[in-house]
Amino acid sequence: GEIVWQKFSDDFGLDDAMEGQGGTLFQIGWLNRHLAITKYSSSGELLQRHPISDDNKWQLVHPPIPRATVRAIGAQTSSETDVVDFDEKLNGPTHSYKLKNAGFKKALEQLDGSVVIFGSQFLRGAATASIALLSKGGTSNSFLIEPQNKSLWFEDAVPAAHPNEFATVRSVGGDATLAWISVK
Repeated sequence: GEIVWQKFSDDFGLDDAMEGQGGTLFQIGWLNRHLAITKYSSSGELLQRHPISDDNKWQLVHPPIPRATVRAIGAQTSSETDVVDFDEKLNGPTHSYKLKNAGFKKALEQLDGSVVIFGSQFLRGAATASIALLSKGGTSNSFLIEPQNKSLWFEDAVPAAHPNEFATVRSVGGDATLAWISVK
């Protein structure tokens, strides 16, 4: 392929990125030694930047269709997670949702605006693979994926062909398990 544009700096440290509406790019990463959500134009020019807590792990919630706004998920503690919404200029958060036991490796938004979070729950000091659901209205549920003692995390997930279905990768010791999962 042909490189359309690229940026380089010793200060960049990428945690997550995704395409936004109109070919823009959202990125969570380090810029000038501070963690931030950054929005770039389709030509690579900086449009907006919003600092976020350097103390927490953050990731973008990937929507099914690129859009102008962005949602991020951040781990506050091993058992508390925030989902925060920002507007198209990265003002905000415009909404914030607090979840319990929703450790994350991948967060995907569905067409109805709900969020499916693949990761783990932290129970009795250990991680167990789980899926958390955050409805558009803000209620949440999480579900353990058995067997508990052999599955620490979901490592990744992508939308599958049908709504509410996902192809997943889960770590199991030194191996991995692939699963096609329906979430409702």
